Amino acid sequence: MTTLAPVVTAGAFRDDLRAQIVRLFRPPHAELTSLTVNAVLVSVLWTLLPATVHEWLFALTGSMAFAVVLQAWMLGDTTTTNVLGNDVATALQVLNDRVRLRRWLRAKAAALALVVAVPCAVIAMVIAAIEHEYVDGVLLCVVLVTAPFGAAAVAAWLGVTWPYHPRPIRWRWEHRHARRSTLRWLLLVLVPFALVPAIMAVFLAAGVATGDAVGGRDPNGHLDVTGFAAASAVTSGLSLAAFACAPYLSSALGTRRVALLNQILLDPDAG
Repeated sequence: MTTLAPVVTAGAFRDDLRAQIVRLFRPPHAELTSLTVNAVLVSVLWTLLPATVHEWLFALTGSMAFAVVLQAWMLGDTTTTNVLGNDVATALQVLNDRVRLRRWLRAKAAALALVVAVPCAVIAMVIAAIEHEYVDGVLLCVVLVTAPFGAAAVAAWLGVTWPYHPRPIRWRWEHRHARRSTLRWLLLVLVPFALVPAIMAVFLAAGVATGDAVGGRDPNGHLDVTGFAAASAVTSGLSLAAFACAPYLSSALGTRRVALLNQILLDPDAG
């Protein structure tokens, strides 16, 4: 008897995406709480950024740069990277099937990207409307809507390689003498704050370089419309390409390390 391989359909991805969005908005809202805390924190710290960072960002988008920084720091957390540890039950179901794992990881990245992209794009348009910079606002929104997809998909490599179990701080403190697992956890908690913004910075830097080559700068040092359009197109293109391709490597890493990952995920005390 001939057995047909399962067909991956757009409907299957939509089902996975819908399930991930529902999970994000279902109690205890751990991921949404983390994203909100990051948003509040970066809003407070925005004025404390080094002058050089402000100058580089303002050269790209003017005062709308705040929306870019907000998005990068909202995504820069274990919510984005610890994709297996944040959803252990489902991870254990899909780890042995590379196609399902790839589709599931892409759905997780898309759900998170949508939750982050929409408010950041709205903020950018509000700022653009206040400053009457409607064209720049639309172009920046294109970047803000697409960049999280690529960043989240690439950042998942960290979580697929080194997952960990979210545990209360009190539990971590009580087990602090397990130095190896504690150090591992600390690194996996802190690294995303540098990793995810760095991924987005690569997309943005490629866009800015293209914008400088194709267009020019206005008297204030901002990219002109031609340059900004080119920057937006390149940044968005790279982000979407990463979203399409990164889950292939993630699923390959996951299925190759399936025995070790199952061992870690099945043991809540593994770290």
